[in-house]
Amino acid sequence: MLAALNHLLDQNEAARQRLRLHAGRQLRIEVDSSAWPVPAPPPLDLRISDQGRLEAADQSVAPAVRMILRPSIDAGFDFLRNGVAGMQRHLRIEGDVLLAAAIGELSQRLRWDVEEDISRATGDILAHRLVAIASAAMARASDLRHRAGRAFVRHWVIEDPQVLSRADLQSHRDELASLESRLDELGRRPQVRG
Repeated sequence: MLAALNHLLDQNEAARQRLRLHAGRQLRIEVDSSAWPVPAPPPLDLRISDQGRLEAADQSVAPAVRMILRPSIDAGFDFLRNGVAGMQRHLRIEGDVLLAAAIGELSQRLRWDVEEDISRATGDILAHRLVAIASAAMARASDLRHRAGRAFVRHWVIEDPQVLSRADLQSHRDELASLESRLDELGRRPQVRG
């Protein structure tokens, strides 16, 4: 993981410049697996180097910032779709305000240049085509997911209503309340015996 993070930083000089301001500070990356059935990996303690890269740090030193990742299926898809920036909503950052702000900003802006890495092995043209194909496939998968969701809602709410919409549910509540008040009113009327 350390190598992957440094690879991302090596692709982004501005990110390294930003981290250089915090050289010598430590941070800890943890996984909150309380809602996950498998045990969490051990925390990763990192130190910011003078070059704005990350290096392994002493775990006995208290970190200035803790980054806590909440894993989920959505987190995995967000990572595949948007890289490190996609993990933002699944990440909680605590600690030193300035360093936490810098780390938070980097986690939003840092992107893996997949095409650059692929081009080293295949050449620029093939890398560009492979990334375009992968992007199109992800867009189609996202479109399929949205269309399947709309079809599910249309079937279960409109065509064969097994689930009530909020408006229908509120309408039924109002009708039930009106019926109950009429029954209460009838119950309070004197009964005529004949």
